[in-house]
Amino acid sequence: MTVQIIISLLFPFLSLFSSLLPNKKTTQIDIHLRLLFILMFVTELLGFLIPLYSEKQNYFIYNMYTLGFFMICYSVFYQLSKSTRWKKIILWLSFGLILFFFYDNFYKMLFFDKLQFRTFVAGAVILIILCIQYLVKFLHTDEVYDFYYSRSFWFSCGLLLFTVPFIPIIIGFQYMVDVKNLEILQFLSKVLIISSHICFIISFRWTRLL
Repeated sequence: MTVQIIISLLFPFLSLFSSLLPNKKTTQIDIHLRLLFILMFVTELLGFLIPLYSEKQNYFIYNMYTLGFFMICYSVFYQLSKSTRWKKIILWLSFGLILFFFYDNFYKMLFFDKLQFRTFVAGAVILIILCIQYLVKFLHTDEVYDFYYSRSFWFSCGLLLFTVPFIPIIIGFQYMVDVKNLEILQFLSKVLIISSHICFIISFRWTRLL
């Protein structure tokens, strides 16, 4: 088991564990975040076990994870949004990503044979827009003075911290063949995973506002 796999398994587990510790009354958003951490952990576990105990590749696991990850994140921002207009926009963007997912994965029938990074990039761009839109709204509320107590603030920051720099990383994984460059990308991805989950853990353990 490599360091990459250990980090990919350990930090989602720590985020899930922190979300289950007693804090305050559980909300619907908390449930979605727990589902997100469970999805992360189970995906990495299956991604490790499937090639280990079978001749099958694990591409389809990560292709499914990509769609599930973004759908859960979008649902969190849907619930956080107080704007009917933005709720409709999130629904339409979610529907658009689902359609693109099926096109990207099944048009050439590569769902089981290749990581479809285009779905990730498209979903990541949408997620970045939603994070920025929420944070801009957040900065114009009184809650900004207690931002360090806001769960949604830390969660949004964690998503941005991971998603923005990971877009060029996943594109690099797709096109780079130089081993040294790939090792650098793997190191950077570890740093991003750790940094984002630190934000997620903070969002549950040191906050009192949604």
